[in-house]
Amino acid sequence: MKPAAAPREARVAYAALGREGQFRLASELVATRAHELKAAYAGVLSVGFGFKSRRTASGARRLVRVPCVVFEVPRKKPMRRAQDRARAIPPYLLAYEDVEGVRRLCAVPTDVKETADFGDAFAHGGGEDNPSPFQLVVAGKRPGEEVWGALTAVVRRSSAPGVLHGLSCRHVLSRSLADQPDIASNRAVWAGEGSALGRTDATRGDLVPQPLASFDAQLLRLGPGASAAAAGLLGGMSLDPQHPVLTGPQAIPDGFWVLAPRADAQGRRIRLWVKFLDCPQWRPISYPLPQGPMDVAHMLLLRGQVTGGRLQPGDSGSPAAVAAPGGATFVGMYLGGDGTNAFFIPGWQLLVPGNFGLPSSQSLQLINP
Repeated sequence: MKPAAAPREARVAYAALGREGQFRLASELVATRAHELKAAYAGVLSVGFGFKSRRTASGARRLVRVPCVVFEVPRKKPMRRAQDRARAIPPYLLAYEDVEGVRRLCAVPTDVKETADFGDAFAHGGGEDNPSPFQLVVAGKRPGEEVWGALTAVVRRSSAPGVLHGLSCRHVLSRSLADQPDIASNRAVWAGEGSALGRTDATRGDLVPQPLASFDAQLLRLGPGASAAAAGLLGGMSLDPQHPVLTGPQAIPDGFWVLAPRADAQGRRIRLWVKFLDCPQWRPISYPLPQGPMDVAHMLLLRGQVTGGRLQPGDSGSPAAVAAPGGATFVGMYLGGDGTNAFFIPGWQLLVPGNFGLPSSQSLQLINP
């Protein structure tokens, strides 16, 4: 027996919200009801939001580009028994929203994805081969334990407006891959071609094993005269002064570019296109450590599918952006993936001071170096 269709009025109301309104409603529904939804339906591991998808005849997934609530399950099972069907995830969820100034009931579509769809993600800090000129390099405790990744952006803090900071992943800036997860900061950082950038800063998010929440981001203090080197590591990316950063889930684009810290055969900076898929909650990413992998979970990540190439170790911190009238709008910071699936901290979260352990009275601003 097929589940009942959503009331026509509720489907029409949801369509009337438009893309931005649909993403806003789906993300708010997840933020307020994820725990309830996870408990209500058997086998649900996590609840997020993103684009709806369908299986093709060949078994592949095809995006329908309709914002929806995404349920993750270990594996889909046939609903043959009545008791199974009674607890099946419905094809839609009902929620109220203002539509053209009138509060109306909306039918928010759902999608069910298997754990395997999210891939087997690893943090992509590098440290085995030689760094490229476009990477930043962080000193280890001992020679040969350096870590490299990408510079994500240049940041100005309201508490120190005269000092410029760089932004990258904490697992790149705070430690070498041979260290324990939590060590002192103040490590030397330089560009892959040899010029000094500055030193790591203690301003950083938590990096702890799941089920606790992590925020794998950290600042570094740029030294005098390091702005030119920072601009070079950012590949000349210039932020749109009117729309420098995504303001929230409602602004997520269909796709975006990732500026990887590597060069192609012609010596040009590699840019890879990523198709947006979804924003999973509490998605674990494996961090390689000498005592074994540590699974780290973030409250919310942005996931996309990489096309035209692969992201790899050494790419952590790569900035993601989409073209805007006055330059680029920053989308997020790459953490890791499995080559094809790519996970990012959303741009709007990187401007929340509390995520770095800072008081809410302070502010962070992404700027052009």
